[in-house]
Amino acid sequence: MHECHQWLSCKEIGKIDRKNYTRLEKKSIKRLSLLSWNNYPVVLSKVLNKDKGWNDRITSNYRRLQPHPFLLQVIGMCRKKRLIVTEYHQFLDTHKASRVFKQLKLPENEESLIRLQLCIDYAGIIEFLQMNGLYQCDANILHKLLTQLFFTDDLHLVVGDLDYLRRIGIDNCPTWFKKHSTFGSPGFIKNENVSCSSSNKQCVDKLAEVHINEDIWKLPDVCSFFLGKSSSTSSIRYDLESIHKQCKNDTNLPLASEVLQSYVMAKSAFLKRANKNAIKYK
Repeated sequence: MHECHQWLSCKEIGKIDRKNYTRLEKKSIKRLSLLSWNNYPVVLSKVLNKDKGWNDRITSNYRRLQPHPFLLQVIGMCRKKRLIVTEYHQFLDTHKASRVFKQLKLPENEESLIRLQLCIDYAGIIEFLQMNGLYQCDANILHKLLTQLFFTDDLHLVVGDLDYLRRIGIDNCPTWFKKHSTFGSPGFIKNENVSCSSSNKQCVDKLAEVHINEDIWKLPDVCSFFLGKSSSTSSIRYDLESIHKQCKNDTNLPLASEVLQSYVMAKSAFLKRANKNAIKYK
């Protein structure tokens, strides 16, 4: 959506025609439907959890962070009826990335570059959230995390699910530590039930380090998924081997900004190799 509007009110959302809709998905938290507003395709999310505290937290996350290029754009919100209207992207979430690339049939180098850009975008998202004192809470399984990220129409990433964002150093998230996590079990997690009062600085600082490291720990898995196993991305995977090993340490993990810098450097190296090969075969 390329026009600026104030968020739609409850009354305006109520006027959106719901006769011709497409059910996109029904999750445990939200029911998603594809509708049309002013000839724009939009997604109407109905929050199924009726708990006031839960809904206040969700709406607070959206209001606090919007607008930002790393976030799915909100078009309207009705807190009373637990409705959120957002922009629609045709490729939907990223867990079907291989299908999207197969459909697009891009030249090999172009596809590899876009795959690496997805890694850059994700590292940027983690840095953005951490700078706002937040971390992703419930993404203990790679598939679950990928369903929270959406392709934009120009093949960048945005976060589409802000339901489980929690405050770094304050709010714990026990679900991430369960043994069925596909990210492995990092040794830096000592006690999954610890939570802190904001006035207890020592506890907050200690727990904040754990929360920050959790997101860093996941970065190699997410990036490796985006890169795929094609020979065309083998040189990129090699360039990222060192930083990804650092992300899987139990101590001295890199910052999100350092991972992001490594990804950007890998992009520069890839472009340099691509240009060199293009000249070579002219």
